[in-house]
Amino acid sequence: MKKNTLIMIIAAASLMMAACGNKNQYTLTAVMEHPNFEGQLAYLYNDGTNEIVDSVAVVDGKAVFTGTVEAPFISHIKTHAGSNGHYNEGYCVIEPGEIYFALGADSLAGTPLNVEMYNIVMPINEWVERVNAQSMELYTQYREAATDAER
Repeated sequence: MKKNTLIMIIAAASLMMAACGNKNQYTLTAVMEHPNFEGQLAYLYNDGTNEIVDSVAVVDGKAVFTGTVEAPFISHIKTHAGSNGHYNEGYCVIEPGEIYFALGADSLAGTPLNVEMYNIVMPINEWVERVNAQSMELYTQYREAATDAER
């Protein structure tokens, strides 16, 4: 009787531990839609240390990183698409939970810090794009004026 009770207690404790899972686990799904990235390695860097945390192959347009993290950190994801020189890169926060990141599409979601980062960074990116467009327009006007003056 005591042996059966002990076995039941151990089994119940094992089930409880398994059900809790690892609260520090993360899964980062980075979408890289360009076909040149298929089969290439994607690297996950810790920006604070500039060390490679993990590397995985891009399969079906996705690089899926999994691991555990003791404290959130800003990461940098980068992959090359072979000899044509194309590459994809972007930033996100590694923290416990499911993180979804579409590189090149400016999409970041899934965990609280990544949602906050997206809400801060997107308006800045949009402003930079407007400034770059205006700069190109001014440069084009300058070049046209310089060409006209040379004639």
